[in-house]
Amino acid sequence: MPPLRTRAALLRIGEGLIGRYTSGPDGVLRFEGPRPGPGWHRHDWRSRRLTVRRDAGFAETVVARRRWLRYGTTQTQVDITPDEVGATRVVTLLMLLKTAAWLLAGVGLHTHDDPLDPKEKAGTRRTVQRWLHRLLPDATRLQGALRTAVIERSEPQPIEKLFPGGLSPPEVIRCRRWKDPDATYRLATALAFLVHGAAALSTSVTVLLAEAQKGLDGPLGTPKR
Repeated sequence: MPPLRTRAALLRIGEGLIGRYTSGPDGVLRFEGPRPGPGWHRHDWRSRRLTVRRDAGFAETVVARRRWLRYGTTQTQVDITPDEVGATRVVTLLMLLKTAAWLLAGVGLHTHDDPLDPKEKAGTRRTVQRWLHRLLPDATRLQGALRTAVIERSEPQPIEKLFPGGLSPPEVIRCRRWKDPDATYRLATALAFLVHGAAALSTSVTVLLAEAQKGLDGPLGTPKR
């Protein structure tokens, strides 16, 4: 498969947000997940400012997450949106695309080109290196969810027809020394499904990741409760 930079002209990002939001006051996006369980009541909202990458460029957006209160206690719980990855400000899609620009380039961290963020407005190369390690625990489920999303989108034609030459990360990834080489290769494969799959299916990476998110069983980079 060609490196990401050769696909940049074909890549459609879309809205950059994969969560299902409603519109609140002043255009703030609101996210509310399912009720945590019996005895939990809607309490208020907790807002976060996030950095988004869209077709038009970078943007800052505020999302308000529902906060729940357990009746008769002071225990609260805040919903986490699919666009959040731990405490980082960048949204899930942007983190994945910047990591893909490195892993799918087939060259080193400090020599790869990032066609979507050439001036490193949202994360230096060292930051991207940290993001890689943050994403590794989710590599297996991310690969499975994205592969399933591509297969479902490509039906009824076999997935092999989308990628006649096969779909694999650059072989150089196998040759490098990683702390967890298997997880790194699975993550790179997941990112190949996201980037090359969206291009082959003529859809945006936002749409493809949103469809894959249904099979992820929770946000990335967040321990399950």
